[in-house]
Amino acid sequence: MEEKVFTVRGMTCTSCSSTLFNALSKLPGVSNVGVCLLTEKVVIKGNSLKSEQIIDKIEAVGFEVKSK
Repeated sequence: MEEKVFTVRGMTCTSCSSTLFNALSKLPGVSNVGVCLLTEKVVIKGNSLKSEQIIDKIEAVGFEVKSK
């Protein structure tokens, strides 16, 4: 199992973090998602995770990936 960590800008409330959690949880290979509003971090665990696919999903729901 691999782990990827991203810094995400644009989350302003728990609804934002929930939206991001729900969207990322549906990606193929994802087994666990952690979203922290205060630190602006997203931690994703799973198998065969593709950074590009994760970044595309984060941006598709309206947030910006600051770094990976």
